[in-house]
Amino acid sequence: MKILITGEKGDLGNFFYNQIKKKHKVYTTNQMNKLKNLDLFIHMGASGPKRNFNKIVKSNILKLKSMFLKLKKVKIKQIIFFSSTSVYGSYENSPIDEKKIFKNQSIYGISKIYGEKFFLNNYDFNVTCLRIPAVLTKNNFNHYIGRQVKKLMSNQDVILDSRKKRFNFFLDPNNLLEFIITKKNLRENQIINLSSDNEWSLYKIISYLKKKLNSKSKIIISRKQKKSFTLSNEKAKKKFNFKPYKTIKSLNNWIQILENEKN
Repeated sequence: MKILITGEKGDLGNFFYNQIKKKHKVYTTNQMNKLKNLDLFIHMGASGPKRNFNKIVKSNILKLKSMFLKLKKVKIKQIIFFSSTSVYGSYENSPIDEKKIFKNQSIYGISKIYGEKFFLNNYDFNVTCLRIPAVLTKNNFNHYIGRQVKKLMSNQDVILDSRKKRFNFFLDPNNLLEFIITKKNLRENQIINLSSDNEWSLYKIISYLKKKLNSKSKIIISRKQKKSFTLSNEKAKKKFNFKPYKTIKSLNNWIQILENEKN
């Protein structure tokens, strides 16, 4: 396959680029002008949620139009747009499926909603917008489970509000890549959630990571109870045959990545 990828300099983008080039012809943004046709266009280039307002607007909104003009003459069979679960804003009920847009989105979440609408409105078919949670890569800790792991790695206490609440707002990068390369090429445009299996509680996840990382942190259960939220990946499983990794597999892969980086 001939594949164009944006954001190849980022943590996840670099992983994708290095894996894809082993089996496919992969192009980057500086090669756009040479292209006449593509089997797959993966757009993951964006400023993350921790960037300031101006950088997010410039990168995630304004650059889309100029990129679209460059690709207008290229025949593209399939487009994957990397959106985010940030589009859901303040969660109100669970499980969170693709129809539940709530309120109080960040500028990052708004930029991802704009990106979805941009691709869906400018291309008539074969656009898949992936709403993804935290992807467990080596340098990305700017998400809930990443922050807890940083505490474990520095032997700081981790405070949770329950032993029973389930948690699946994360995804293995290999699981994500496998889905993108092998998913069915349906003609209608789609918006779908991807996430890990919803089988472990957050307490069990943190306890497992604590053990594997040889952390001396204490896991403290707070008396302040909060609502529990999980992400639904049923649409991806039923319509696209998505096979989410088991929680233990995703966590073990992440630990291995972290250990390799440390060494």
